[in-house]
Amino acid sequence: MAKRKPKTLAQLSQDAAKLMQRIVRIKASVHADEGGYINCVSCGKNDHWSNMQGGHFISRTSTRWRYDERNIHPQCPSCNLYKSGNLIPYTLFMEEMYGTDFVTEMISSRSKPIKMVRDNLMTDIAELRVELKTLELQADFL
Repeated sequence: MAKRKPKTLAQLSQDAAKLMQRIVRIKASVHADEGGYINCVSCGKNDHWSNMQGGHFISRTSTRWRYDERNIHPQCPSCNLYKSGNLIPYTLFMEEMYGTDFVTEMISSRSKPIKMVRDNLMTDIAELRVELKTLELQADFL
């Protein structure tokens, strides 16, 4: 049997981002305690967490913020995809949640690259999987 090639740093980073997107949606639904229903942070639409997406305030192209939980929040597909993040209400949400100074820092640092290290990414992914499993056990609506 042939050995599989190890994943690239970009693939590992994407894996971490996907895990974090799922964590954010499930965590929001656990905190909302509405049987798995959550609101879009941009338009307020209420839908089941599995129909929502993990919308990024700063695009996933920014490795610095790709899987930082503060950058990812539940969004409906309409806002996330068709309205390109619906950024005006998303920005207002972010400023209310984290403060203007933090949002300004996020925006100004979005193009500053960070060095991806395989071991760190592997550790982050393992920790995210544990967090996800814990959340899934807490959620009685999955």
